Amino acid sequence: MSESLIKTELPFVLQASILCEAVTRDLAGRLSILNLLEKIPTGIMETFILIHIWVCLRPDTSEYLERLTLIGPDGDLLAYGESNPFMLNSIGEKHINYLRFSSIPFKCQGLYEIRTELIRLDDKTSFVYPEQPLIVC
Repeated sequence: MSESLIKTELPFVLQASILCEAVTRDLAGRLSILNLLEKIPTGIMETFILIHIWVCLRPDTSEYLERLTLIGPDGDLLAYGESNPFMLNSIGEKHINYLRFSSIPFKCQGLYEIRTELIRLDDKTSFVYPEQPLIVC
């Protein structure tokens, strides 16, 4: 199959989306989030991290990949990132992905969009989640 199928039946719930400047993980696997960001200033953002917390709705043995796309107010693609493959096998199980973006040019104030897609790796089915707004001022 050369193109991904787009499904509306979502395999996981996106429980939380967090924007911050840095993340550290201790030996026990716990995350520390540094400098939460409510909005982004115009100019070049040296580094920011987007954290997504996923929760399983139904048992699944497939591997998934998370793909994030950052779109500017004019529709231009500003950044793109993918997670490592992950699985959620049981109802209520959680998985945390975080993707680091660097040197992103936020040229003007406005409403930017973060697009989130999960791709089931065994059959390349694509699950598109609602866009998330990102305010730049």
